[in-house]
Amino acid sequence: MPRNPTQPSFRTYVSRQYTPAAPPFRSENADLILRTPDSSEFCVHKDTLLYASSLPEKIHQLAEVATREFATTSYEPGLDWRKRPIAYVREDKETLDLLLRLVYQPGTVAPPQDVKRAFIVFKAACKYGFDEARRAAKRWIARSAETDPIHVYATANKHQMPEEAELAARASLGHDIEQLCSDRSAGDLSFSAFNSLRAYKASCVNDALTLVKDLTWMGEVARLQNWKPCFLTCSDIACREPSRWSRWFLEYLSIIKNALREDPRARTMDHMDVTGKAFAQARGCYNCRLHAANDLRKFNNILSRKLREIVDQRPFEANEFSHAQHNHY
Repeated sequence: MPRNPTQPSFRTYVSRQYTPAAPPFRSENADLILRTPDSSEFCVHKDTLLYASSLPEKIHQLAEVATREFATTSYEPGLDWRKRPIAYVREDKETLDLLLRLVYQPGTVAPPQDVKRAFIVFKAACKYGFDEARRAAKRWIARSAETDPIHVYATANKHQMPEEAELAARASLGHDIEQLCSDRSAGDLSFSAFNSLRAYKASCVNDALTLVKDLTWMGEVARLQNWKPCFLTCSDIACREPSRWSRWFLEYLSIIKNALREDPRARTMDHMDVTGKAFAQARGCYNCRLHAANDLRKFNNILSRKLREIVDQRPFEANEFSHAQHNHY
């Protein structure tokens, strides 16, 4: 098969001057040299890479591939002057540095500022079987997804990574999809992918609001737990008229609905304030004021669990995972 013309030829590497990488990748005791297309040289220990890799054959092949590529040259190209094997890798300096530090110094490596780099490191970790580095890169991507879900989603689409795309889609539930897609990160997002995100949030919001609008499930939960919430059992007609629910609780439900329209996930209930306007109204009812705060907290916990079951676990199905660079949002 002919070589891909977009890939640098291995023979272009031999005429370059290579810059030593930052410590600890310039050790004289290293027994393997890794050289990058952007002229950096990493001195590593083969045993360390083998220990970290679940694909040891990939590590063994590094020097062998380099030797085969240079078999037609007139000198011994697969070795440096110390007789250490040289492997010419496809990863650039920044990617290889992050990857190797995750192998040598796990738990101490700061994530890259650009989430695209985290995806590239993830791909490289999978390629060489560095499982701990792969998990670390996934954690980087997960953290980025919460603050920059559209960028992560677009990049996951590009790299054909459905798990990360779904993670970003879930994170996007806490954001204004239209607003996020107006920034530069939406440039790699197709119309279909954008519509998938928008439809996903609309469905999740609808499911969350349905839970709050139809509270018939509350009666069964209260019965099973032998719980008699004051907003359901208050004997003050002025408090409950004309609904079976207390007036102040209906006000609280309105606040919840507005919050769930912004973010339909369970975390919304985990941070819901029970001492706000609705609670102030509850203090006006003699029967409710002593129990309102505790009953609201319990209601929040129950609704949060229901949201986790129905919304947080709702699968995301993208219409397409496309590499195409046309018809973008």
